[in-house]
Amino acid sequence: MKRRLLSVFGSVFLLTVCSRGDDGAARAAPAAAAPAPAAEVQAGATISGKIKFTGARPINPRIDMSEEAACKSKYPAPPTAETV
Repeated sequence: MKRRLLSVFGSVFLLTVCSRGDDGAARAAPAAAAPAPAAEVQAGATISGKIKFTGARPINPRIDMSEEAACKSKYPAPPTAETV
């Protein structure tokens, strides 16, 4: 049983190693996919409108940088977390 498992794993390993092909082609960076032109979009839609917020403006929490003096020195006022 052990021999059969070893032979199966060995052949899978050999197939994996041998099937890689040209190393130069494998190392080349893959070409970035070009975005599709807008003319090819089918069944597209446009959304428009207005959003009105009523009530008090929420205050974003301040980021605590007391442990990082280098970061804290870069900001004259403590920055806030930009959550919506």
